Amino acid sequence: MPPKTPELKAPETMGKDAYDYLKAHQINAVSPPCRSSDYRLALGDPFVYYMARRLGIVPALSHSPALNRGTWMHLRFQHFNKPATKVNTIMQEALGERMQELSGICTELGIQGEGKAKVMAREDKDFHCSMGWYESACNIPCYEGQSFEDLLLSPHWHMIGTEFRLVTSVATNGRSKPMKCVSQPDLLLYHKGQNTLWILDLKTTAMSPKKRAMGVPVDFQTEHYMFSVDSLLKGGQLQRAFNLPSDCKLGGMMHLIVRKPSIEFGTKDRSFTMDTTPFKSGPRKGQPRMVKNFEGEPLLENYILRCKDWYSATGDYLDKEAEWVEDPPVGISFTNASLVLDKQIQKRYVDRVRIIQRYASDLEPHPHNFPMTDSPFARADFSTYSPFMLSPVEEWPRLIQDEGFVLRRRDEPIPDDIEFDVIKEPGSEFEE
Repeated sequence: MPPKTPELKAPETMGKDAYDYLKAHQINAVSPPCRSSDYRLALGDPFVYYMARRLGIVPALSHSPALNRGTWMHLRFQHFNKPATKVNTIMQEALGERMQELSGICTELGIQGEGKAKVMAREDKDFHCSMGWYESACNIPCYEGQSFEDLLLSPHWHMIGTEFRLVTSVATNGRSKPMKCVSQPDLLLYHKGQNTLWILDLKTTAMSPKKRAMGVPVDFQTEHYMFSVDSLLKGGQLQRAFNLPSDCKLGGMMHLIVRKPSIEFGTKDRSFTMDTTPFKSGPRKGQPRMVKNFEGEPLLENYILRCKDWYSATGDYLDKEAEWVEDPPVGISFTNASLVLDKQIQKRYVDRVRIIQRYASDLEPHPHNFPMTDSPFARADFSTYSPFMLSPVEEWPRLIQDEGFVLRRRDEPIPDDIEFDVIKEPGSEFEE
């Protein structure tokens, strides 16, 4: 008989022995490239950065309506230049694939019956809400009387593509090797008359688009995308990838900001008939009742009509008119390329990348190097990673399975020999 494998000794510290214990359970750390979302995460909660980005421990079924609906909005936006019938087919296929994926995850986690139905219904609702938002917002004037679709389909723009992975390297100091960075702009546009390349980013927000736009110049994402594209233009990689003129320069970055409606897809989106029977008595005697009698299941086309009323301050939402005149629910902000020439902003960007680099690669992947917040709560409930915050490392391998986590990485480390690159994913380029 083969010798009996000795049981692993529980780690006594949160240092090297803790990480050795994790490695023995096939939980290995990597040094991921810098993403625009990493700055806020690394600065605000290094422990969560360690769990999600270094170790790749992520919830299998995490759900945030804001993030999930934003994801569906981004997918719909990728196809803004296609005919409606084709878009509908694409989005329904995407929904079907997502439902299959969720069904598989539920099976793996042992979620069946009512629990599984709840997961699927939640996704279906997020999808329909997002489609209602987009189909309504895309017709709202937001720039010189034009909708954003009209603006982007103007003849002076040449559509390059969506969601390309752009790889750059940023030297943060004289000791560490350059930090590998990845950015994925929602849309790249070439302005023919200016011979400039523009970045567009879609943002959905619950706040005023005007107020949200005020924060754009200091967003790490704005710096990250603009410095990345500028570097790839100076190195000629983008010109070669898209057959652009060799002297093409960065024009700037546009932020398309869409306010999320305060209305949900639901029972109010059933078809209805209007009861106009007159009142027989009382102060309104003889006047029609004007009461909606709903029937059937909620329909997306009804929700779209209701969202259109909300965005345009018509129908049941006439009370929004004054507010929308002052602060329209859809807007576009422009950040000029001069941002990348500002010495102070250059330094700020490098300093921010340096903070990420410290947690991404400089520090040994030992738990005690990644301080956690002083509370396991997020708002009124436990935060996503509270089970790990409240348990010793020896419990972490069990918690991954018991609490519905998986080992899954958003990015693998980029090889040292790749300093700058433009990676075209299937479907990312626009058809001519």
